[in-house]
Amino acid sequence: MTPLVSIQHLILRLVALAAKLGIAKSSWIKLIQPRSHLHFGTWLPVGVYKDIFVNNHYHCPIALRHDARIVDGGANIGLSSLYFLHRYPDARIEAYEANPLTCRLLTKTLASAKFAAGRYSVHGKALHTEDGQVPFYANPDTPSALNSSIAGRDNMKERGKRIEIP
Repeated sequence: MTPLVSIQHLILRLVALAAKLGIAKSSWIKLIQPRSHLHFGTWLPVGVYKDIFVNNHYHCPIALRHDARIVDGGANIGLSSLYFLHRYPDARIEAYEANPLTCRLLTKTLASAKFAAGRYSVHGKALHTEDGQVPFYANPDTPSALNSSIAGRDNMKERGKRIEIP
């Protein structure tokens, strides 16, 4: 872990607290590493940042091919996609996010990073075993939270809004 990542994690924790208290003035934060703007709406997934960038949980222990294709299923607001784009500069990232509100945040986050054209694509779809429409449950008040679900887990059938997505 680099000192920049440690500092960034501390800043994210402070911004998350400000957002939780309703005193955050913005719904995005400038990341030092990887250089981008992280668009988060009303909830900042600090634990995800820590898992990916501080604890390095997404590090691939084997060398990837020059033209590797990485599928980021359930990309949320783009932290894992940013990691893959930063860590594997020759790879192509396909980011899938079924929640339409979250997908907009994901698109803004990746566009802010200014990676080379064609390095990534964003798909506002679910990954599923068959084509067609699928019921999806999401809380429109917290699009960056990790509680959207096809199955309606975490009581999302009661608390969330049901939408049909491709």
